[in-house]
Amino acid sequence: RIGGLLRYGIPEFKMEKRHLNRRLAQMEAEGTEFRTNTMVGVDLPVVELLSDYDAVVLACGATRSRDLPIPGRDLDGIMQAMEFLPWGNKVQEGDLDRSPVSAEGKHVIIIGGGPGGYVTAIRSAQLGFKTCVVEKQHLSGICLNWGCIPTKALLRSAEIYHGMKNAEDYGLTAKGVGFDIKKVIARSRGVSGQLSQGVGYLLKKNNVTVVDGEAKLAGPGRVDVNKDGKALPQLTAKHVIIATGARPRALPGLGADGKVV
Repeated sequence: RIGGLLRYGIPEFKMEKRHLNRRLAQMEAEGTEFRTNTMVGVDLPVVELLSDYDAVVLACGATRSRDLPIPGRDLDGIMQAMEFLPWGNKVQEGDLDRSPVSAEGKHVIIIGGGPGGYVTAIRSAQLGFKTCVVEKQHLSGICLNWGCIPTKALLRSAEIYHGMKNAEDYGLTAKGVGFDIKKVIARSRGVSGQLSQGVGYLLKKNNVTVVDGEAKLAGPGRVDVNKDGKALPQLTAKHVIIATGARPRALPGLGADGKVV
């Protein structure tokens, strides 16, 4: 199915899938062609792709999780957030009857408070499990603090500026149009800060404990936490979920060159 993380990574309570389906239908009506079950380099030759299009944008997702190569990673009950979330969403979508991964009757510690971590925490708490998130820097991760959200805020400012510069195209008049890059960036940071605070509120509302510090697996069901070089009380739980981010997935023979790809 089309949708990737939006469909299988984000739970229904956070984004109802009808919004995604409506947007996909709109894109198809606008002329976007979706090809499913197609592998670049197998079903669609790379040479053909590069010769038929002026630009190729790699949006293959971030399916290669950023792991923690530390003692204890191979212990039972240690899993990635993206091993946990998609199963529940596939049950929600009707693709599965029951998730093979369950935290029923167990306490859960989640290492990482980004989109994978905090969403997993909220869902876990909603199911009635005592849940704790350990985050060493900022809640809501790269996407909300430095990636997706602030860049979209910058793009929105650029969009408005472009519209004002071309006001005559709409029968309007705008004189002395300019921009202050410091204020543009300040607005972008403000948007990110507001949404990050919202994530903290959601975790608090759902009775999720947030521990500010850097986590380290100490053994089966045990997690050590350090903050500014000082050890915090050890955490224990039946299940530990690793949600420490991911790395972009590249396609063989189609590396990003900064020009066409």
